[in-house]
Amino acid sequence: MKRMHFLKKIKYEIIPNIKNNNKSHYFYSTVKRRFGELYQPKTRYEKKKHLEIINEVYFDMTDAMNEKNKLEIEEYKNIDKNISEIILNHTISKKNEVIRNIMKYCIEISCREKKGNHEKSTHTNHNNSNRLNDAIKYPSGINKKHELEEDILNVIKTSIMEYSSQFNSCDIGILLKCFIKIKVDDINLINTLFHYFFKRNMKFSQYGSLYVLNAFAKFNLLPKHENYFKLLTSHILQKLDKFDFKNIPLICNYSSSLYSYDKEYITNFIEQICNFLISNKYIIICEDNNKIFLHTDQIESNNITPNLNNSNSSINQLDQIWSVDSIHYVTNALARVNYLKKNLFVFFKILIEKKVAFFSIDQLVSLTNAFSKFKNAEESNFLSLYLLIADQIINKSYLLKPRHLSVLANSFNNACILHQKLFQIISENSLAQISLFEPKQIIMIIHSYVNIGLGNNILLKSIWNYAILFINEYTIQELSMLLQAYTKSSQYIEHFLNQLSQQISHFFKKTYPFLFDTYDNILYDHQKYINLSIEFKNNQKNISANITDKYIPLSFYLIYNYPNYISFIDTLKNNKTKKNLSDINTLVDEYKRDSSPKTDNLVTDLKQNTEIKNISTFQNSQCTFNSFQTYSETIDNVQINNTNIKDKHINKNNDKTTYSNEIDTIHYFVIAY
Repeated sequence: MKRMHFLKKIKYEIIPNIKNNNKSHYFYSTVKRRFGELYQPKTRYEKKKHLEIINEVYFDMTDAMNEKNKLEIEEYKNIDKNISEIILNHTISKKNEVIRNIMKYCIEISCREKKGNHEKSTHTNHNNSNRLNDAIKYPSGINKKHELEEDILNVIKTSIMEYSSQFNSCDIGILLKCFIKIKVDDINLINTLFHYFFKRNMKFSQYGSLYVLNAFAKFNLLPKHENYFKLLTSHILQKLDKFDFKNIPLICNYSSSLYSYDKEYITNFIEQICNFLISNKYIIICEDNNKIFLHTDQIESNNITPNLNNSNSSINQLDQIWSVDSIHYVTNALARVNYLKKNLFVFFKILIEKKVAFFSIDQLVSLTNAFSKFKNAEESNFLSLYLLIADQIINKSYLLKPRHLSVLANSFNNACILHQKLFQIISENSLAQISLFEPKQIIMIIHSYVNIGLGNNILLKSIWNYAILFINEYTIQELSMLLQAYTKSSQYIEHFLNQLSQQISHFFKKTYPFLFDTYDNILYDHQKYINLSIEFKNNQKNISANITDKYIPLSFYLIYNYPNYISFIDTLKNNKTKKNLSDINTLVDEYKRDSSPKTDNLVTDLKQNTEIKNISTFQNSQCTFNSFQTYSETIDNVQINNTNIKDKHINKNNDKTTYSNEIDTIHYFVIAY
């Protein structure tokens, strides 16, 4: 009976369904390949995806490769479409072969380094056997392995130089990105690639521009390539509307790392990018009360990118556009360049609160550091954000590393938030990982704990002696932070204080030896003072950007003798009413014949000379930079009242260095500092 039922089912149900191609009733496999067997790619799209799987293309550079292919298609636009597709799909040009070789080489090197680090961390007891295996594979020694890699890289570099004229802008960007990944900064090769990237009629490539900017951030290319850099940034600003949105935060991130090179220029660059985002409704703000102006009732299209011609965008769309990486990059860049516009950070605060669960531990720590630039969190209305981030960090506390711990302590200290549970976790993790802390991180922990009021914390009691182990590695800034924290704490460790004082003294003796020279070296000489001030004025841009050892003692001379210069000018004014002098030498002689108390070489002792006006804040001629501002009005008055001296007495013998000009020069120097 059952058999008859089964045969009827086959005859009247299964077979008709098979004839009608209804595969839902198949009870056997009609696929020729066995389960688990890979399906070989046939179409161009499948081949590209296959290349990603077998590590022929970096996973984060697939979009760049797509743009590269589009640019190549445009190069063949004058050829029949079918022919151009055949050329692109079935042939490999020499330049593309070079790009494929460098990318494959970089991927293999990166994978080998990751594998080596993993083996080193998990199999530390097998180092000798690994070395033996390498020695067997390379009889000439272990270094032979690295020599072969260098030889391969040199061949690739030679090929790049040979075909450099054939690369388009995207190709050049991809090559530079590969060099960034393996940390190879061949200056000659970079110069050649830059030459072709910035030549005329080079087609725009967003990934080419992005990767070239990344090269400026990673390699030491400034100020040598300053013109190229400014040309690139101006070009990026002109083409911002052609960039994918996800790449704009990367531009902010890369450029902000160059902030120390030219602070004003980089800040202005990022400001213009923010203005672009605001004008195109990627950022929606309201100028009043720093509140977000959201149009949640607006119905947009399915495309999540805001319509650039539409003035409204919903917050739901912005949630989709702004990924956690994009939020992190922009907020970090704004904080790094000190572009602290409250309304921008209020906008990002709302986005962060909606996506806080999706941020990594690195990003959460970085965000607290960025918002800590506003100092007191309660006054700046960011307290709720800190508490929300703190809860997430506590849940992920097992991922905290020394870098996270030090930055967290510093951020919450700056924000004036004593989150007891968070600081308890910081203390416990710091004690467990204290041997992994870097010297700078130890300083940050100590400084933060003392300032926040945790001077008696168990971590702080244990870390003082550990901090002294790195006393020779601290910079002067770190030494000063350590000294400040020690004086604020209730600790008294005599050997710690002695070593700290000795290291600070040693630093000044080594870095500023002129401070310990004889007193004669800083005696005031008027002509020397004027010449130095003129030199500083003429070289003000270079000196302020990168002050050298040559200018440090000279600037100290100008600072130290500034009150003496004022005294000298006042003496000229006072003697002007007594007698008309023909030139500067006569005036100096008259000054020497004066019986009033004065020191040699026109050096004014401020304790003895009571005739100098408006100089009450200097003691023992110890002048500071801040003291300059006290004398700005004095200088202006001297400049106005001394005009007659210039006209009547100083210009004899065609002497171009008049006192009025000298005063202008000094005034310029004072303002500059």
